Amino acid sequence: MNTTSNKDTKEKHPRVRLRLQLAIILLGAILLSYLTTFIPTPAGVAEWAEFHVPFIIETVFAVLYIGAAGLFFFALKDFNPLFQKAYRMVCAGLAILGISHLQVPIFQSLAAWGVSLTQFGIVFLTSAIGSLFILVGLLRFAKLLDLKPGFASWRTLLPLVVVCAVTVWVVPYAPEAANGVSEPVHRWRLVLMAIQAILTLSAMVIAFRVRGVIGTVYRRATTWLAMALFLQTIGAIQVVYFSLVGFESWYVNSGLLSLTFVAISILYLVAGYSFGYIGLPSRKQIISFSTKDIILYVAGLVSNTRAIDEQLDPLRVITSRTSASQELSEDDQKTLRKVYLELEDYLVNKEPVRRYTRDELRNRVNAQFDASSFWLTLSKK
Repeated sequence: MNTTSNKDTKEKHPRVRLRLQLAIILLGAILLSYLTTFIPTPAGVAEWAEFHVPFIIETVFAVLYIGAAGLFFFALKDFNPLFQKAYRMVCAGLAILGISHLQVPIFQSLAAWGVSLTQFGIVFLTSAIGSLFILVGLLRFAKLLDLKPGFASWRTLLPLVVVCAVTVWVVPYAPEAANGVSEPVHRWRLVLMAIQAILTLSAMVIAFRVRGVIGTVYRRATTWLAMALFLQTIGAIQVVYFSLVGFESWYVNSGLLSLTFVAISILYLVAGYSFGYIGLPSRKQIISFSTKDIILYVAGLVSNTRAIDEQLDPLRVITSRTSASQELSEDDQKTLRKVYLELEDYLVNKEPVRRYTRDELRNRVNAQFDASSFWLTLSKK
C-alpha cells in the first residue's frame, strides 16, 4: 500500500511542479504589468494610455517569453549534456527576445529613446541576437539527430542575409515609415529587421524538419515550438513590410499586428509547458495491452525515429499479417521480445537526447502498463 502511494506521489509531483511554474509565470505577468502603471508618464507624452498601455502589453510579452525559457530550462536536467547545451541556447534566445520587448517602453520612460545607441536600432539588434541564439540551438539539436540543415545551413544563410540586407537598403520606403529618423538610420533598422526575419525563418525550417523525424514523446512540444517560430516569422516579415509602407493602416490600428505577437508569446509558453511533460507516464495505468503496445511506447521514447526504422521492420511484418484480436504464435512473440530488447539497448546506450538506465526505462514501462507478465516472458529464449 505504501509502495503504491509513493509511486502515485512521484508521478504527480512533476505535474504539480510544472503547473506551479506556469501559475507563477502567469501571476508574474499580471503583477509586473500592474506595477508598470505606477511608472510616471514621460515628458512629451500627451496621455497616460499612450505610454502605459504599450508598456503593459510589452511587459506581458517579456514575462511570457522569459517564462517559456524557464520552463524549457528547468526541464533539461534529465537530458544528455549535448542536448542541454543546444536547448540552453534556445532558452537564452527566448530570454533575449523577452528583454527586447521591454526596451522601447523602458527607454521612453528614461527619456533615452533619442540617444544615438537606441536610435540606431539596439532594440532590433537585440531581437536579431535572440533569434540567432534560437537558430544555433536548433541547429545543434538537429545535428544530434543526424539531420542536415538544408536551407538553414550557414552556406545558404549568409548569402541570403547579404541579399536581403542589400535589398532593404535600396528599396524605396514611405517617408512616414521612418518615424522622424534619418534615412541611413532607418535603413540600418530595416537591415536588422530583415536579418531577424531570415534567422527566424531558418529556425522555423529546422524546427519543422526536426518534428518530421522526432519520436512521439517529443512531438507535441516540438510542434508548438515550430508553430511559434512560424508565427514569429510572419510577425517579423510584417514588421519589415510596415517599416517600408508605414504603420498607419487598418491592420495595425485594429490591433491585428499586436495580436500576432500575443499569439507568439503564448505559443512559446505552451511549447515550454509541453516540453516539461516529455516522458511523463499517463495518469492511468493501461491494463489491457499487447507486446506491440509496449514496443510502440518504447519506440516513441527514441528521439530519432530513423535510427530505429530497421529494428521496427519485424513489428511491421507481424502487424501486417495478423489482426488486433489474433493470438500471436510463439515465434512471433519471440521476435517481438527481441525487438523490445533492441530498442531498450538503443535507449540505454545510443540515445543522443535523453539519459536512460535499463531500470529507469522499465519503470517507465511499468508506470504506463501493468507489465509484470511481460518481464517474465522476456527471459524466455
